Amino acid sequence: MKRPNDNFPLLKIAVALLLGVVAGYYINYPKVPFFIFSPLIITSLLTCFQHRNPIRQSVFLLLSVFCLGFALMEKQKLSTHNSFPSTPITYHATLLSEPTERGKIIQFDVTTRINNQPIKAKVSLLKDTIHHRYKQLHIGSGICAHTLLQTPERAASSFAYLPRWLRVNGYNAQTFIPYNRWVAESPQIEHINRFERALLSMKIFREKCIKYLNDLGLSKENEAIVMAMSLGEKRFLSKTQKEDYSVAGASHILALSGLHIGILFTVFMAFFKLFRRFAYFRSIERYGIISSLIVFSMWGYVFLVGFMPSVVRSTLMITIYMLTALLRRNSLSINSLSFALCVIILFNPLALFDIGLQFSFLAVFSILTFSPTIESYLQTRLFHKQTWWKWTSGVVAVSLAAHIATAPLVAYYFHRLPNYFLLTNLIVVPCATLLLYLVLLLFLFSPWNTGQRFLVDILESLTAFLNDFVATISRLPYASVNDIQLSLPQVIAIYIAIFSLFIVLRYFRRSPDME
Repeated sequence: MKRPNDNFPLLKIAVALLLGVVAGYYINYPKVPFFIFSPLIITSLLTCFQHRNPIRQSVFLLLSVFCLGFALMEKQKLSTHNSFPSTPITYHATLLSEPTERGKIIQFDVTTRINNQPIKAKVSLLKDTIHHRYKQLHIGSGICAHTLLQTPERAASSFAYLPRWLRVNGYNAQTFIPYNRWVAESPQIEHINRFERALLSMKIFREKCIKYLNDLGLSKENEAIVMAMSLGEKRFLSKTQKEDYSVAGASHILALSGLHIGILFTVFMAFFKLFRRFAYFRSIERYGIISSLIVFSMWGYVFLVGFMPSVVRSTLMITIYMLTALLRRNSLSINSLSFALCVIILFNPLALFDIGLQFSFLAVFSILTFSPTIESYLQTRLFHKQTWWKWTSGVVAVSLAAHIATAPLVAYYFHRLPNYFLLTNLIVVPCATLLLYLVLLLFLFSPWNTGQRFLVDILESLTAFLNDFVATISRLPYASVNDIQLSLPQVIAIYIAIFSLFIVLRYFRRSPDME
């Protein structure tokens, strides 16, 4: 007889891997390859020798996974530890992002090579107010600078995790360039590997897509929302918009996540279904060719938006879904989510400390775990056969489940909790879905001005309605609880209480057909 937790073997492996990564992040260990990997080797050997005792073998297997996470984190710390000269140096770099104006400063990312080591740096460049030379810099441009490079340090910011954010996102250095310490030059990409070159090419293409949306004639506020929701470009969002969406509990639609990937996946599925009437199409569909095309299309979008962790997680889930669907297995499960998390951590252990990844995985885990229980309580005898109530209760259950899982982290990182998130999501989620459909249609209708103008008018009206609705919700009395101060132990205690309450509710759950 199977025990309940045997249904999710990958969940236990994922938890062991995460604990190992966290231990490796906070524990200082000798930076010697033999010492880093020796615990992993020992526990792996002990696992092999315990084949006659399944329980003991399972324990040593989880210890091996824990040691693997620890070793990967130590190796990552060793590879990202760079020492730079204490005096300014001259280096040649290539811009990895479009420059963004911040008052008197221009900010952008560059890649270069120092002492034969690849370096990714966050650059702040002082504007020259006479010749405006900074305007010739764009993504893919080359630059030669003479400045002081420094490892990521705590900077003046409202977010105390900025240095960790730099490390998590692969930045080895940060620097400030005075207006007279740089010159533009041809980009030198010899030191960039093929993957980074492909990613840079997709970023340049993404800027062309942004320019296309820029030329549609949308108002400034509406254009910013469209770009954030479709391409993940947030640099055009105003502080007022960010504040309104945060207070209303709709910030998740401004960040590319599972919602956006799910909508895009639905579009691809619907597109390929149009060809099922052809016999040849049905014959190649049996061999998984169509599933492969959908997966490749999804990963192309991941390249386009720059490998955001939440997008990678969602696309990995869809890839697993397509593979397991071909094998007639249970596709959407906690095992699939755990596998996706393990893959991301194996490639980049520091991704665990990315806030977006934490929110994304907790939200999906909660939806898979909590939403069926919540929906069963919402499905009353009076309404459970009504189609409109099934849809409403489903949206409420998913929104409530995601909010329950992410609320402690929102309070911990941002010191705020929205109160009208359920009302907001009932309107925002359908609007976001329609908005993404319209953007996709705009790209398809780009050669025809007549159809394009009609779609632009609809998009303008829809986005204006969305902005007005969110702004109205954010200005309601008691729209949010502010100035929440939680410590990490308190957050852990809250999560323990949430899971304990869920176990109790699940035990006493009653189906809608019961008296």
